[in-house]
Amino acid sequence: MSKTITFICPWYGQGIPGGSERAVRELVHQLSERGLEVQVFTTCAHDFYDWAAYYPPGQVEESGTKLHRFMPNMRNSSEFDRVNRLLLDGRAISAWDESVFLNNIIASDDLCRCIWRERDGIIPIFTPYMFGTTYWGSRLIPEDSFIIPCLHDEPYSKLPRYRTMLESVRALLFYSEGEARVAKQLVRNNGRERVIGLGLDLPGPVPESARQEFRRRYALEVPYLFLPGRKQPEKNTSLALDYFQQFLQRNPDTPIKLVLSGPGRIEFPEHCSGSFMDLGFIDTSVLACAYACARAVCIPSTRESFSFTMFEAWSHGRPVLVQRDCLATALPVKHCRGGDMFHDAPSFGTALEEILGRSEAEDLDIGRRGYNYTREQCSWDRVIDRFIEAIGHTS
Repeated sequence: MSKTITFICPWYGQGIPGGSERAVRELVHQLSERGLEVQVFTTCAHDFYDWAAYYPPGQVEESGTKLHRFMPNMRNSSEFDRVNRLLLDGRAISAWDESVFLNNIIASDDLCRCIWRERDGIIPIFTPYMFGTTYWGSRLIPEDSFIIPCLHDEPYSKLPRYRTMLESVRALLFYSEGEARVAKQLVRNNGRERVIGLGLDLPGPVPESARQEFRRRYALEVPYLFLPGRKQPEKNTSLALDYFQQFLQRNPDTPIKLVLSGPGRIEFPEHCSGSFMDLGFIDTSVLACAYACARAVCIPSTRESFSFTMFEAWSHGRPVLVQRDCLATALPVKHCRGGDMFHDAPSFGTALEEILGRSEAEDLDIGRRGYNYTREQCSWDRVIDRFIEAIGHTS
């Protein structure tokens, strides 16, 4: 009997923000499009910020995929927040606090009961690694479980019980070579890891008329560095603003802006607020223009397992500026010479000087290398072939 490919994640649905959330949606969609039997087990929560029952429990269908939603467990939020703050501050925690954390991060006993009941008829794919849906679910049937961890170097990944979980499952599947290298530093290699990658549908070129309208609408006459995405501490948005401000202080007459987009709010320094702009949440057509018109696209985060932003920038033929210490972005940039890297304020300033000193022809050449790399690496057909081979599935 053929088994059903079953993704297990803490929340699932259109419009839910986050890279891992987008990744699993697109992977599920691509598998369904190819006629494979796939379903999703998830909770009734909506996203990382609200673990209450946003959706009703039960089975629904979304874009042709069966979703099974289960009630999340009750939790002690104050105890969870206490331990989570210790971890975010980089402080060591006791085995007791580790238990407190794992017992109060989002999970569902109803979901676990369903996994156990259906275990002989499913191929369980858990993602991402750090939530209770993955920890408690994969511990039920580790020998059959695959985990797509969305791993990066962070305090959570160093917890002993997470390490044991990652080392005991059937296989780990990675979205990038950089993520796989991080995993080798954190967990024992059992020889069954696979880099499957992620796909990206390449857009067509943005018409010149649309570019001109975009620049006119937002009064962007000077070159700008584009920083899209959620404005959160873990994405290093404030760090990028600080480095950019330091560059302006050293180069007050340089005509350049830092343009942001995406959800969240952030305060710009008053004395140079004219050099910053926040487009807020913009639709896909405006976002395409923002990419296409940028001098370069900045990705300051060190916590990436796969950067949609980097590949989307390259899909529009633009250079990128990434953190040297983030392997998921640094390795591709180094491989295809698709942009610049930084690791502190001086190197950020040096990279900006390099970016502003290049000719448009040089920018186009760098962007073209990134585009070709994206076309080679982000083919959905290749990703799905690697995924199917990794899980040993036959329909």
